Amino acid sequence: MLRTAGLLGLTVLALAGCGKPKREPLSLGPLPDLPDSAKRKPPAPPARPVAAIPAPQARDISKAFDKDAVRDGPYPAGKDVDVRIVYTGRPLDDTTSKCMTPEDELALVVRRKGREVDRKVYCSSYGRAELSVQKDRLGAHYAILTVGVDRGTSFTKHWMVAYQVKPKLTLRKRELVYFPSPVGTGWEYDTVRIERPASGGLRYHMKLSLQGEPGEDEHLPPKTKTVVISPG
Repeated sequence: MLRTAGLLGLTVLALAGCGKPKREPLSLGPLPDLPDSAKRKPPAPPARPVAAIPAPQARDISKAFDKDAVRDGPYPAGKDVDVRIVYTGRPLDDTTSKCMTPEDELALVVRRKGREVDRKVYCSSYGRAELSVQKDRLGAHYAILTVGVDRGTSFTKHWMVAYQVKPKLTLRKRELVYFPSPVGTGWEYDTVRIERPASGGLRYHMKLSLQGEPGEDEHLPPKTKTVVISPG
């Protein structure tokens, strides 16, 4: 009995003095070199497919533009009346046009209640033109066109053309407002103010702007001018 108790006591003392075992740091040593196959970068993701750019389509020379397709407008010009610029749709290979090319041929059209009442065919460089409609103090309407004459950056001149809408078109004014120059100084008149006299009609007050430096002996137009559009 005493012997058994003594053995148990020694066992308890031995366990009490042991504590936790001390851990040594784990050393992996030098790492071996990786094979070349393992050093390669992962393959890049596949590139997104690029849509092919379609080849330019050859222009159909049978028509410049659809007939009566609107270039500018329509703008109201009285009760149930409107004015617009349209393409005449003349084929590009047509040799009967009075314009430099059939592409330049346009028409100023007046409609009343959707029915055409007048049409003026004219030419404008590259088929470009601008239209505005102005009303005077007596209630008359005017179609103001800006058209190009000739072709080329240094040769295309701009004219202001004014028609009174009755609703038939009556020419009231033609005025040169832009003049480029291949050798000298080009110039342009910009509208500063539109006056509407009590007697009717319109007065465009314009200011000159120059393109380039004028030479000593170069003749230039006046710095300001007034374009008078008289009623009929």
